[in-house]
Amino acid sequence: MPAAPGIFAELQKVGDPPVQAGFFAWRATLSQPLELKPGQWLASPDAEIGWLGQTNESHMLLVGPEDLPERILLTKHGEALAAPDQAIVVGVGLPGLGGVLKTAQEWKGSAQLIALLQLDALPFQAAPSRIWLPGMPSATIATLPLLEDWKIPCRLAADAPGCFEGDVHALLQAWRASGQMPDWPIYAFGA
Repeated sequence: MPAAPGIFAELQKVGDPPVQAGFFAWRATLSQPLELKPGQWLASPDAEIGWLGQTNESHMLLVGPEDLPERILLTKHGEALAAPDQAIVVGVGLPGLGGVLKTAQEWKGSAQLIALLQLDALPFQAAPSRIWLPGMPSATIATLPLLEDWKIPCRLAADAPGCFEGDVHALLQAWRASGQMPDWPIYAFGA
């Protein structure tokens, strides 16, 4: 599905210090109403950003680097999806992180989910997972704590301790080769 026409967002940094490792939270005031649904994510040709939350149709919370311009173009990608019984949600980059978070937030009570994220740098403090995933490479234990708080197992592919060393496609292949990856639909977000 092609990207929807873009809308502009005026950005204001929320607080100091950074959220994590050079990433900041940004309040975005939208030029027109925009609502994300499960299965959708935001991207920008101006900078790599990720969706963190939405207070109403005209205001969002984003995550991105410190040097974001004051005004960026946002485009909505993907299609609105109904919650399946089970799903593996995969996110690549900050836009993919936003898609996974929005989808997990909406589906957490109605679907059994597993999340896999590939990030160049982590905009959050990773933690060892408390949820075991049979067949997952044994050294791959890092997770996004928020998802685990929601009872959603998550594993990370990144250059950080406890993360899978490689991209999320290689992580999926390694898990599938173990013979223990669930045969669930896979929904991908981001790049």
